[in-house]
Amino acid sequence: MPTSGTVKEGQGIFYGWVVLGVAFITLVLGYAIRNSFSVFYPTIVEEFGWGRGSTALMFSISVIVYGLVSPLAGSLVDRFKPRLILPLGGCILGAGIALCSLATSQWQFYLLYGVVVAIGLSLVGWTPLTTIVSNWFVKKRGLVFGIMAAGFGGSLVSAPIVQSLISSFNWQTAYVIIGVFSIAVIIPLCSLLIRRSPQDKGLLPDGMPQNSPKPQDLDEPQVGEGEWAGITWTLSRAMKNYQGK
Repeated sequence: MPTSGTVKEGQGIFYGWVVLGVAFITLVLGYAIRNSFSVFYPTIVEEFGWGRGSTALMFSISVIVYGLVSPLAGSLVDRFKPRLILPLGGCILGAGIALCSLATSQWQFYLLYGVVVAIGLSLVGWTPLTTIVSNWFVKKRGLVFGIMAAGFGGSLVSAPIVQSLISSFNWQTAYVIIGVFSIAVIIPLCSLLIRRSPQDKGLLPDGMPQNSPKPQDLDEPQVGEGEWAGITWTLSRAMKNYQGK
């Protein structure tokens, strides 16, 4: 008999965990690129002799653009195939950060890091990925969202790696390596493995059997039965009653 949630007879691990794994890796790489700014920042300031405030502005622009584009990214994932949107975002993200190696003026950093990288990150970031993953899990959404949040936390440990690249080569080469690596990982994973919903694989959320209740029914509150159904409820009456399970 299939076990509840993860394994179905003859099919192995529930494919939703594969989707979650791809989302986790994508979040780690995507937010590692944005969080690497703190490592590049002192090197860029020293290289060009710019003011700290004007140099830090590129990060502020990135956060603003990311926030503005994220709702659009979620809409695009709803309207088009995630296997198109996520690889596109990975390409924009990786190309934008790699092109930062060619920047020699502040406006170029504002454009490449502040705008291009932010747009790419929004297309592979939290909003589209949670939209996709939530289709695969209903009962376990708390768990899977916690795992995804850990992916964001995992991106913070990238700082020593980035610093090692800068020390071993230079900041320009480090940008190129990070950009190429992110493209080489995100695009194949999202193109080959991401699916919008369990129905695309002939499955139901959480790996439930095909004769289980419809996924949308799981979130709907149950109508009261028996003596509870005949009561006219007011706020004060509800506060004075407790229905145990």
